[in-house]
Amino acid sequence: AQVARHRQLVEQVAELASSFAPNGIQWIALKGAAAIARYYPAAGERRVRDLDVLIPLEQVEAACSVMERLGYR
Repeated sequence: AQVARHRQLVEQVAELASSFAPNGIQWIALKGAAAIARYYPAAGERRVRDLDVLIPLEQVEAACSVMERLGYR
């Protein structure tokens, strides 16, 4: 189950990147999402339950609109 979650999170990060870029939204992944990409390349090595991102305050509204279109709440 953790391996599937790892893959899903990697896909979500890629989806955000491809959706934020055309809108000029700057962002970085934090905590688990950032760690699995850099320090835990083998799926399932690190337990992750959510996706944390940091977005500049002036871009939060635009980022929320993009994320809502992608199905985030």
